[in-house]
Amino acid sequence: QRLVSSAVYVVYYLYPSMVTHLLRIFHCTAPIHGAEPYDGRTSYLYADLSEACGSKQHNGARVIVALFLFAYLVAVPALIYWITVRNKHRLGSETFRAMYGFIFLGYERDSAWWEILVLARKLALVGVLVFAGSDTFLQSFFALFVLLVSTTAHQYRRPYTRTLLNWMELFGLYALVLTQLVSIAYFWIDTQGAQDS
Repeated sequence: QRLVSSAVYVVYYLYPSMVTHLLRIFHCTAPIHGAEPYDGRTSYLYADLSEACGSKQHNGARVIVALFLFAYLVAVPALIYWITVRNKHRLGSETFRAMYGFIFLGYERDSAWWEILVLARKLALVGVLVFAGSDTFLQSFFALFVLLVSTTAHQYRRPYTRTLLNWMELFGLYALVLTQLVSIAYFWIDTQGAQDS
């Protein structure tokens, strides 16, 4: 039981960082102009500018990563669903709580699955960071959209058992939304300044 619990714990907490590293295999630059071998027609991996995107080695790696990524993206939420929904009748068991409580403790019984949405939010933000990494405005815009959806969902559901936790999460989301709004405003001011000069 301890082995299973530890494995679930590791897989769960490594989820965002693992997905981030896996998605980097799909993030390529625009064609690079410069000295050899940068001829202006080939894109390269952001993570490794010596690796050309679309090469045989890169395509093979993308297939392997895509399969693993799909399995991982499905497996972790499915595991949380199995723990919190399919075993809903066991949520009060001391043994079950000791093994998997880090996933659902603190949530209302009918919102024990809420961690799936938290993971979805993290995944969406990771996707924004990886695929819009070269455009600050797009990063802030899409991150703001994800955070507004998350804030609305949280306000509607209020999943935590304690009111204080609901308010803390809400204020945290508000702070993130405000950060993105300030980033967009700064980007606009900076762009306007560059155009005026």
